[in-house]
Amino acid sequence: MGCLALSCVVAVAAVLDEAFSQAAHGKGADRHGTGERYEEQPTYWIGKTMGRGFALGQAMKKLTEAERLEERGEHDAANRERLGAIVYVAFGILESRRSAR
Repeated sequence: MGCLALSCVVAVAAVLDEAFSQAAHGKGADRHGTGERYEEQPTYWIGKTMGRGFALGQAMKKLTEAERLEERGEHDAANRERLGAIVYVAFGILESRRSAR
């Protein structure tokens, strides 16, 4: 996948937007969308209790599942898992920032 610097940035931004959209409006919203504030959601309070390793472990689990799906030829499902992993990495960053305060 060759690309010029700006087109790569745009492509990465599109993937990040897709990850956000999936979490906010797609599978993530379907599974976890309870209307609760972020601080009241399990991902937040479990992360606060267990540390950023919780979110990063969830990301690793999603990436492992993505590889299994990829090996079975389920490319779209694999990419959905990878998008979920991106969101969990973001939760890890939020937890790192929260605990640094």
